Amino acid sequence: MPIDLNEQKLMSKDEMFAILDKVVDLCSDKGEYWVSLIAVWQGSTRWARNRIGVCSNRFEYLIMLNVTIDGGYGHMFTNQLDDESLKNMVEYVEWRAMLTRNDQNPGEFPLPIPKKVDAPAIVWSDASANYSFLDSGKIVQLSCAKAEELSLYSAGYIDCTIGASAYYAYNQSTQVVDKDYNRFSRGQCSITARNPAGQGSGWAGKSEIDFDKIDEEAIATKAFDKCIASMKPVRIEPGRYTTILEPQAVATLVGNLLFADWGNMNRTSPETEASGPFALGYDEATGLLRTKLGLKVFDERVNVWHDPSDPELGVLGFMPGKVGMRPVTWVKDGVLTSLAYGEDYAVNRLGVEDHNEHRASFRMSGGNSSIEDMISTTERGILVSRFSDISISHKGSMMATGLTRDGLWLIENGRIKHAIRNFRTLESPLFILNNLEQLGTPTKVFSFNPMLTGIPEFSLMMGPQNFAPLYIVPPLKVKDFSFASTIDAI
Repeated sequence: MPIDLNEQKLMSKDEMFAILDKVVDLCSDKGEYWVSLIAVWQGSTRWARNRIGVCSNRFEYLIMLNVTIDGGYGHMFTNQLDDESLKNMVEYVEWRAMLTRNDQNPGEFPLPIPKKVDAPAIVWSDASANYSFLDSGKIVQLSCAKAEELSLYSAGYIDCTIGASAYYAYNQSTQVVDKDYNRFSRGQCSITARNPAGQGSGWAGKSEIDFDKIDEEAIATKAFDKCIASMKPVRIEPGRYTTILEPQAVATLVGNLLFADWGNMNRTSPETEASGPFALGYDEATGLLRTKLGLKVFDERVNVWHDPSDPELGVLGFMPGKVGMRPVTWVKDGVLTSLAYGEDYAVNRLGVEDHNEHRASFRMSGGNSSIEDMISTTERGILVSRFSDISISHKGSMMATGLTRDGLWLIENGRIKHAIRNFRTLESPLFILNNLEQLGTPTKVFSFNPMLTGIPEFSLMMGPQNFAPLYIVPPLKVKDFSFASTIDAI
């Protein structure tokens, strides 16, 4: 079946609200309703060993209905938009709300009425919307031709995701109606180069809102250069070394610290369970568990924050559960200044109306040192391209284990001496951010797209901002980074 490159990729605003209006019309004349619809198109191309394997054109839809009736709560998700499915969804959700009216804890979540951002950044790009298979085909051909010229294998993927999100909130008793509509886009490219003999590997990638800002040719060149430079690695003993972490490696470690399992930045964890990296312990005077809020937890040069008006990170103009709807600084001058908490915890535990939900995208402050400057000032150390398979071994200390990948080099007397075999690491980002020697210029890096996990419904349910959380982080030079053992993998 031929592919129509001019096929409409997204529902229009009128088409989306026609479906939401239909759902609201099916609802009964009591209670409070909130219904949202997310429509996503994703085009992607994958290749390996210098040959294209998959070229896909994919559509996903998810409609979510939340209802409260006399204190009872019901909610449901479905990707079926026909009349019969919508009717069944409304009937089930209202039945569930009526059934739980007298429960002490009627629902897993309170009714997540959206909150609008005062000045949201633009998260839509026409360049991303105009992406086609022909665009990616040219890049893949260039990458594969260059790889064959260098006697290397090229593999990778390019994907572009665009979407639209609309919601309709309605209170039957007050007749108050609130609705909104936004569009969003994400693009990303990842390329790996390998030596056919298994002697070297290089990788590079980038994620952007605007697909035109991704220079695929530069990404391919960087991957090839790293592959060639990493060939025939030698073995050195594991131990603690002065280490230069490229931005991609930093993003993995810092992201795990701040948002692993969505719990590390959650205030409820240390204050109710005394667990997590920011738990301080039990205060006998007050009888309460305490957090490290207001205490210095990192080097004073470390700042981590998110702003929904940031054009490089961005957020939709509205979001279920009010996630990421206001600026927040998690760490300022090394001091922990914010932790996340939900609406229920804010009202019932803290006695405030405002709450502070977190999101995955963030910026981290840096310095003026380039990676070349860091290398030139290193007597003996290691340069790390990136990590893979990072897992948390101990939540309290955030001790993590993982593998170095796609380029690891020994530095001696201010110069790269040669490539070395990969290590298994055993280190905590808490220790890393307290052992800094130099910081470089923050750079936007590649970030994993949850749509690629094979569970698109989860990504849709969590919100469009999670399709590709964006990270802007600096390279770091740190003292005494722990490499636990050597591995044979490249």
